[in-house]
Amino acid sequence: MMTANPARGWSASQGGLRQRGQALVYGLFVLAAGLTSLFFLFNAGQLTLERDKLTTTADAVAYSAGVMNARALNFTAYTNRALVANEVAVAQMVSLASWTHLIESEGQTAASLGCETIYNFPYGATFARYGTLCMGLFYSAIYTSSISQFLDNAAPVMLAAIEGVKTMLQGTQAIMVGVLIAQRPVVMQEVADANYRNNGSIRVELPLEDDFLLFDGSGPFLTWRTGAARNRFASVAVAAANSDPFLPGRNWTDEQGLGHLCAFGWKKDRIDRTGGTSLIGLSEWRATDNVRYTYYYTKWKWSGPKCRSAGTTWASGKQSAGGQGSSTNWTAYKGIPSHLDLSDRALSFTPENSNPNKRDPRLRFTARLTRDVAQTATSEGRSNIKPAPGGGMYGINQFKSNAAKKQYGAVATSEVYFERPTKRADGRTELANVFNPYWQVHLVETSGGVKTVARALQGVAF
Repeated sequence: MMTANPARGWSASQGGLRQRGQALVYGLFVLAAGLTSLFFLFNAGQLTLERDKLTTTADAVAYSAGVMNARALNFTAYTNRALVANEVAVAQMVSLASWTHLIESEGQTAASLGCETIYNFPYGATFARYGTLCMGLFYSAIYTSSISQFLDNAAPVMLAAIEGVKTMLQGTQAIMVGVLIAQRPVVMQEVADANYRNNGSIRVELPLEDDFLLFDGSGPFLTWRTGAARNRFASVAVAAANSDPFLPGRNWTDEQGLGHLCAFGWKKDRIDRTGGTSLIGLSEWRATDNVRYTYYYTKWKWSGPKCRSAGTTWASGKQSAGGQGSSTNWTAYKGIPSHLDLSDRALSFTPENSNPNKRDPRLRFTARLTRDVAQTATSEGRSNIKPAPGGGMYGINQFKSNAAKKQYGAVATSEVYFERPTKRADGRTELANVFNPYWQVHLVETSGGVKTVARALQGVAF
């Protein structure tokens, strides 16, 4: 029977040590692979954070620029409305002055009609409404004359003040445009820096798309309207003034109550009070008021009696601002002011445009931001985790981003559009304008053409 030879065997302790030695070699490879993966995951995670942060910052910068553009348009609308309000004030002053001149003139006529008592001509001719009014005019003549004189004396001072306010508003519009162009890049950079505070630097490049300064490839979105180009403003001013029914027409008629026989027919005499205020050209507000008495009488001809009519003016009043050579003209008024308005190209964007892309003027602004690789929080940049000098023996902890031009970039686009917060009472759609402050902003997808330009600037061909 054979027995084991102790000299040729291994002790339990020796066998165990040998097994542990073999596992250690394998473990070293696993550890190296794990460290390499951890290093890669660290850099990949940091790059993901950098990408998201750069994209978010680009959105914030583009939106900030869009907000500035929208506020500039709304500021233009507010100042234009203020200019319109001053025009309405002039129209109101002219109308009131003409009306008081008419009342003053009627007071003088009332004396000749015997209106100091109820036994006056209008009552005798059965003009019920005008008879009562005639008595009131007679006894108020002294006061209306004082009011008329006061308006004539105060109007030049008031008009000078209005013209001063209009000049100031025009100046603020010009300043606004200059400040926007100068400060918009500053604000954009401040927004970007705030997003990267204590996290390296970032650059806001020149915008790839700026419709405020170059709309539809033709010029600025806003333009100064001077000379004959002020017609749009004039139309808005007239519409605003005419919203008060006293201005466009102040007319009424009082017919004779009983009437009388004229030839072979029955006719009623009448008294017509007519008046209105209008804008003459672009430089004069003119108001006129009249009271005319029309009567009928019989005229005998060889063929028999004929009914004829005739009339006489009982009173009149007039006043103008900006007219020429008249004692009832206020020369301090300088006409419809120059102002900022949408450019001709922007105004051509209407629902009737044959091009569906040009039926609603919208301002797009594309911001481009770049950040150097050295500024990122990866091992290539500002992170304290660095690869071994020279890459170590095998270079397993090297990280190469291969970023084009050693920088990362992002683009974002904002869009300013005109939209009323509520629908119009008449149900009509209001076209974009700078007389109502309804400009808003949102972020939109960057167009393919702009993306291509951005890639070219980044040095990427696809």
